[in-house]
Amino acid sequence: MSFVAVSIGTGVVGLGQSIIGGIGAHKTQKKLEQLQTPTYQPNKAIGDYYQSALSRYNANPYDTQAYGLAKSNAVLGTASGLNALQGRRSALAGVGKLVGVQDNALQRASVGAEEQRNRAFGQLGQATGMKASDDRTAFQYNQVAPYEKQMQLLGAKANGYNKMLSSGIQNMFGGAANFAKLKGSKNTTDLYDHNNDIYV
Repeated sequence: MSFVAVSIGTGVVGLGQSIIGGIGAHKTQKKLEQLQTPTYQPNKAIGDYYQSALSRYNANPYDTQAYGLAKSNAVLGTASGLNALQGRRSALAGVGKLVGVQDNALQRASVGAEEQRNRAFGQLGQATGMKASDDRTAFQYNQVAPYEKQMQLLGAKANGYNKMLSSGIQNMFGGAANFAKLKGSKNTTDLYDHNNDIYV
């Protein structure tokens, strides 16, 4: 009789394990399915630096104060030279030289403007690299790592509940099998004729 109670108890425990494991696995799997994918949030300071570098690069270098001052100085130099040449007999010969000096000054100003644009492009490249690196780091530490941790925890819980469900099902079938063996052996014993040493 105690073997019957153990078989039934094993089956009941297995049924309980199956129910608890099945419910727990289902809930945890639902949580895994509803787990939100990480979102991207850029760093404001580096983003501002990047925008500033981009604005400086996009600015027309011929609209800068440095270029304007160089151009103004070249024109003023020409005007001063023309004033100095007035009243001299070689004024016409000196005009060509003054125009050449002005052209050279304007060319140097243009070269300076292009160099400034190249420096702005270099700063933009640096800012872009900094921004990309910071974005990757922030995303990894602030978004991906917590997501992976939560996913691993939920996955471990789901795995545990699934094992409990499997164990419960095995225990139920084990209890049923033991009960069937007991029933079978009892029936076999009842059919055995001990007097004639045969099954009837």
